[in-house]
Amino acid sequence: MQHTARQYTPWRCLIRLRMRAGMRRCDLAQATGLSLSYINNLECGHRRASDQNIFKLARLFNVDAADLGDSRPTVPSRIGTSKPTSEVA
Repeated sequence: MQHTARQYTPWRCLIRLRMRAGMRRCDLAQATGLSLSYINNLECGHRRASDQNIFKLARLFNVDAADLGDSRPTVPSRIGTSKPTSEVA
């Protein structure tokens, strides 16, 4: 049986924000402290961003974390499940 890597939707909003800011991937990596490989994997859809990194990117680009698209952060509830931030009161 052949193993295939999980594929996520390419993070086009990150690409647009980065390009609008006139940044290269290496500039974004340096500004956030994230690795160049991680940035590349996010943009190409090979990885999904952690909540912590979504917030880091949102702060850098001065946007709401929910505006970063498919990788919307979740807030854990008291019983261990998570809900999208748009559903949290």
